[in-house]
Amino acid sequence: MATMSGPSLDDILAERHARLGSGQAGEVVDVDEPSVKLVIFTLAEQRFALPGAQVREILAAPQVYRVPGAPATLEGVISVRGEIESVLCLRTLLQLPPTTAGNKAVLLTRGERLHTGLRIDEVIDLCDQPESALQPAPDTLPGNLRPYVRHLTELGGRGVSLLDLEALLAAYIGSVARDPA
Repeated sequence: MATMSGPSLDDILAERHARLGSGQAGEVVDVDEPSVKLVIFTLAEQRFALPGAQVREILAAPQVYRVPGAPATLEGVISVRGEIESVLCLRTLLQLPPTTAGNKAVLLTRGERLHTGLRIDEVIDLCDQPESALQPAPDTLPGNLRPYVRHLTELGGRGVSLLDLEALLAAYIGSVARDPA
């Protein structure tokens, strides 16, 4: 039976604690962990996020003008400083229950193939989240969210689903192709 020689783990931790407490600690190294800026928002009482780099602007409650004959995924259009922008109904894309509440915020987004607005309920936070805090989306997500949620994270003790903007925009383009006006 082999015996250990040298200090135990408890002895090593006690010595380190004593060194740190007496001011003889080594140099503190500041490590920059990669992080991602997130725009956290609610939709149907759930928390979602988009990467901040994909959000051009947040509009409080713009007037959305309906477009006759448009597919259900297109809520309408808005005027932003004289430019016409489409507004997609994110609830319809994610198959979430409709709301009867009044005007909601719009996130103007910047995708690779499409720049558009997404109707949301409310912006909760703008924050930096360490990349290590982003967990892959589990297979147990509801089927309506699975194609669009890439990561999960936590903010203030509540779960947040990080959406894939490109997947959302591809679904919108697909819905327009299936349901032409």
